[in-house]
Amino acid sequence: MTNIKLDKNHFDGYFDLSIYAFNKTVSAERKSFFKKLYDHSSDWGSVESGQVVSGVINTPFMTNFHGVSFKMGGIGYVASYPEFAGQGSIGQLMNLALDEMYQDGTTLSYLAPFSYPFYRKFGYEATFDQTVYRMNAKDLPRLKVKAIGHVERHPYSEVKNDLNEIYKKNQLSQQGGIERAEWWLTYSAEKHPNWETAVYYNEANELEGYLVYQREANEFKIVEWVYQTSESWLQLQNFVIKHQSAYEWFSYESPIGQPLPDLLANPQVDVKIKPYMMARIVNVADFLMRYPYQHDFDAIVIQVKDANIADNEGQWQVSHVNGQTTVDKVTDKEPTLFTDVQNLTRSMMGYRTMKQLKQYGFLSGDVTAFDRALIKDQPILSDYF
Repeated sequence: MTNIKLDKNHFDGYFDLSIYAFNKTVSAERKSFFKKLYDHSSDWGSVESGQVVSGVINTPFMTNFHGVSFKMGGIGYVASYPEFAGQGSIGQLMNLALDEMYQDGTTLSYLAPFSYPFYRKFGYEATFDQTVYRMNAKDLPRLKVKAIGHVERHPYSEVKNDLNEIYKKNQLSQQGGIERAEWWLTYSAEKHPNWETAVYYNEANELEGYLVYQREANEFKIVEWVYQTSESWLQLQNFVIKHQSAYEWFSYESPIGQPLPDLLANPQVDVKIKPYMMARIVNVADFLMRYPYQHDFDAIVIQVKDANIADNEGQWQVSHVNGQTTVDKVTDKEPTLFTDVQNLTRSMMGYRTMKQLKQYGFLSGDVTAFDRALIKDQPILSDYF
């Protein structure tokens, strides 16, 4: 087998691999949206006798982390034919993708894992959660809501650009969420032709919120719920409840990894927290330098371990004084904080505090000053790749 950067001539082979590996049905529509992803991505593959037998797709995104934009590589469609699985090709392709990301100035990377232990070998760690709500129709509350403004229904494909303007203003896009480019909106619409929307307009006919949902045989599934005001929240909730007689179940996989059943009119709902995606810092120097620190701190030295990206490994002296950040790689200073890239990622992205991680033995040293300066809001990711 030979590991190579794939080009347009390998598209059909990768498409066939994805169909087999993920047990999908071949269709012109599927091939069309997959090609859009393939063409906008950096595609790596293991080739045997001209056939793509393993592959990794790295899609470049921009992510908004509390007002700072970082380049992010979204890993997806990681696959091998069964007769070639277990031969190390995926690991080799992952390292090639990580090296390319680092050389290309990418700061972060996300992926949806098939195995957490496997991807931890490449520096990724659990970083995003979902809160899954599921309620039987008979348990839905009966709301008495005065109609203020109005709700319109549209196919997602018709209003995706308008919805994106509201998404940009919402926390779903600002705590590690991706900045949705035009091609990604089109790709999402083609991939999910059954997505419908309920769009709420206030009395001034201004768009204030929306639902993306999917109707199945006996279930009403909310895909995304964005609201700017309490009124848009209430009117969209009422829209959902009006489907009570048509569906047995109502569900919502919220990207906000904290349960909020008490905010519902009827909090008696099944709620569970589900791990969603993993993340890793690809460029430690850049993330330390441009990170939106919440408090000043004097110079500290962090010892970072990274088995996959050599330039990240070592001692980093960091300070943030009077709003100015200084980062230097040093060799002659005694570290005060010891961590690997996985736990540096989940602490700096707000998934766990350094104090918590130290308590459970994931890192060591003096975490007080650095931990105080870090974001404490959990990261949010609404997209999938």
